[in-house]
Amino acid sequence: MSLKYKLFRDPVHGDIEVERWICSAFVDSDVFQRLRFVEQSSMRMLFPGARHDRFIHSLGTFLMAKRIFDALQDSIRVCFEEEQVHEFRNTFLIAALLHDCAHSPFSHTGESLAKYYCGSEIDKLLAGAVNDISFKNELSRSRSATHEKASAYVACVRFEAEFSKHSINRVQLARMIIGLKNEGALNDPVMRVYNCLISLVNGFIIDVDRLDYLERDTWATGIRNASVDLERLISGLEIDFDLGEVIINNSATSSVINAVAARDYIYKWVIPHHKVAYANEVLERAMHALIHALVKKSRKTRGEVGKILFSPDRLLLNGQAKLAGETIRLPTDGDLVYLMKKYVPKDEFFMAYSERRVIHKSLWKTHAEFMHIFNPPKKGERLNQDFWDMFAGKANAICNKYGGFATEANPVKVSMEKVADVKFVLKDNKQKLDLTYLLGPQRQDEGVYYLNAYIGNSYADSTDEVMIQLRGAFDDCIKLFKASTKTNQ
Repeated sequence: MSLKYKLFRDPVHGDIEVERWICSAFVDSDVFQRLRFVEQSSMRMLFPGARHDRFIHSLGTFLMAKRIFDALQDSIRVCFEEEQVHEFRNTFLIAALLHDCAHSPFSHTGESLAKYYCGSEIDKLLAGAVNDISFKNELSRSRSATHEKASAYVACVRFEAEFSKHSINRVQLARMIIGLKNEGALNDPVMRVYNCLISLVNGFIIDVDRLDYLERDTWATGIRNASVDLERLISGLEIDFDLGEVIINNSATSSVINAVAARDYIYKWVIPHHKVAYANEVLERAMHALIHALVKKSRKTRGEVGKILFSPDRLLLNGQAKLAGETIRLPTDGDLVYLMKKYVPKDEFFMAYSERRVIHKSLWKTHAEFMHIFNPPKKGERLNQDFWDMFAGKANAICNKYGGFATEANPVKVSMEKVADVKFVLKDNKQKLDLTYLLGPQRQDEGVYYLNAYIGNSYADSTDEVMIQLRGAFDDCIKLFKASTKTNQ
């Protein structure tokens, strides 16, 4: 191997070669090394071997970006000068590498607290860091997650000097991380290519983030998921330079369908599993208990304490903060566990998380069981997000009376019926056909919704009574929903 590269051994993809300048500028930074101590998910409650972190996931995402750009670069070089191709490549690869650089401790579980305490200020911070008027004006239409905006912000502030040194377009990198395409790109060939690369970093199914975590989660959990032929899929990608769209050659269609099936399986049977959802919920409640304890200890408000723990500013060079005598900087999973052990060691939710004490009983265990119990309408009158929010509130109130809670489990993500912004085009002998029909309807209210519900173990004898109340609440919500639908019509 050339001295130009550093080799990382990955059990999922094999050897990952990273240019040494990328290691020096980004991988070896404190911000990126922190990701070694941020676990990918809460799947270990269900799959003990599923121990993988944001560090190796980010390197895997980088590898996916590298393979995709290598497959596309010959066609890009025909249309652009080498200097522009160099900028495309570096921006694309580093966006993939840094796409999770500001993920909260405990990943998506911690992100709920980051959104609650810091979400209102993230847009302002990001717009200021990117410092581009078009980006600022278009940011409001972004549907990106809190950690994506935080990562774009931290990347633009922390690595500004490296971006200038290595021909990395700061504005386009931020757009790639949050999935915000350039408006009016049809009149600009450079922007058309950037829009394609944006969709390949943060799009749907065929983006570098998902291509890595689908393979990685499948490997780590040991589940028998659909097999995705990455080589065939990547070799089938092309760019339509006139329309600014990614095209998938007909030969890769089976790989696309398998990628959809693999994603569907993860979101339907793994992430919303009652044990995984339970681990997320008790951990989130334990972190809220920690914040409450630190409020008393530090005499700060909940908002102030929450921002100190979860603001992306803690990841910057000058981001150190003091809280109850503790120094908070570059917080990781271990730091939060240390604080909880010190300040809320006897909190029932922290003990449920740290000692794997199951202090609640799950009222149903699978999505199929949930659908059988409540039997929501499947055709005709669809139940939208407003309905499920209403039912979730009622279900949570009922479970609270029995020492438990109800949680939504990725309600619009558990089925391939729900597709957002899929613009891939199937190419067959120069004829372009819409591929979205293979991925399901695009109406946002047609997803499969799901709740997990728990009661305290001491109320286990009341299960039948609770179920009667939940079914009654569901029927009441149906009546209210139908009445409101008629009124709106």
